[in-house]
Amino acid sequence: MKFNYGLEKKKFDENWARTEKEYREAGMAEEAIAAMREYDWEMFKKERTYCLHNQSLECYSARNDRGFDYVDSDEGVSPYLYKFRDQFSVPEVTTNPDRRDAWIDEIDSKELLSAIRKLSEEEQEIIRLYAIEEYTVTEIAAMKAVSQPAVTKKIQRIRKKIKTA
Repeated sequence: MKFNYGLEKKKFDENWARTEKEYREAGMAEEAIAAMREYDWEMFKKERTYCLHNQSLECYSARNDRGFDYVDSDEGVSPYLYKFRDQFSVPEVTTNPDRRDAWIDEIDSKELLSAIRKLSEEEQEIIRLYAIEEYTVTEIAAMKAVSQPAVTKKIQRIRKKIKTA
């Protein structure tokens, strides 16, 4: 915690004693001085609350046999984040995004992935157009040169295959 309430409150009171004296000498009204002090006091309390609930994560070097060595740079790892570093990282995507079926590689569910891989290329393409690229049934029918009900029926069959797989 970086907020020492006693010390900060003492500084606040000393600063306000000087400021209040200056305001009175300048001829400012007591109500205005009280309002400014009240505003500054509210800001002081907000800063204290912020400091109590937020903690800086200074950077540290890699772990050595004595613990962590402090490093004043962004290259180090905070001791708070050190043990969680792997959960914050994202694995490198090895798929080629230009491939038409690259979206399949991004599926996390093993069951869904298995079911989609069992579909024919035409069925996978219809799913890609409908679910991934968000074409309407009418647009897909025009691309495939088939009727709209035919595309609707294919999508229903594909859904059924995926659910039963």
